[in-house]
Amino acid sequence: MAEKVLGLGLKRDPGFLYYIQNGDVWRVTKTESEFARPKRERIASPQIAMEPHFVYFVDADGDVARAKDLDPKPAKRPRRQRRTAPSKDKAPKRTSAAKASRKRSASQHKTRKVELRKQQKKRDGTQAGARRAERRAVAAQKAAKKRSAAAKKAAATRKAKKAAATRSKKAAAKTKKAASSPRGGGAKKRAVAAKKKASAATKKASAATKKAATSKKKPARGPSRATAKKKSATAAKRSSRSRK
Repeated sequence: MAEKVLGLGLKRDPGFLYYIQNGDVWRVTKTESEFARPKRERIASPQIAMEPHFVYFVDADGDVARAKDLDPKPAKRPRRQRRTAPSKDKAPKRTSAAKASRKRSASQHKTRKVELRKQQKKRDGTQAGARRAERRAVAAQKAAKKRSAAAKKAAATRKAKKAAATRSKKAAAKTKKAASSPRGGGAKKRAVAAKKKASAATKKASAATKKAATSKKKPARGPSRATAKKKSATAAKRSSRSRK
């Protein structure tokens, strides 16, 4: 059963959790998300003397109450004492033979280590050389491919330029021929001029016909004396030829 320790009469807010720590009353906001930090604030500091084996809390009336802790924390185990190394006086002294054998084994180990390092460096060097040679070969292949592609492109551009030049030459020759021929550009101009002349002639003829229709008819004149003389001369020549 819980027993009241102190009557504070606090108003509990449903959005907060109330607890007692170090004799003071605190409250913290309820958060649903894991990443949001709850806001913590102190409400009252009555400095309650908290006894062990009891759980202190704020009850529904807003007062401080306590109840017996049914599952108390186990007592801490005592730390193990560290083993101390034996003192130098008690340590057995090494003989000169033991020291010499130890030095020999250390030097052998060192030489073996140096040899292993040299071998590893050699292997690494050979592997690095092989990798460099492989990279050079790949780079040379790529460069050769690029050169061949550039050469093909240059040949194609030269071919295209040559074809364009020949086409332009042929077009120029055709235009020259058309200009020099009667059916060329000059013929067109002449045809246009002829059309204009024909239209002007038709206009003149229509105007003359209109004028003749409106004007009075004049009496027809006989042939002139000169024409009569010419006709008589031609008739005489023909007669003389027939007599012969």
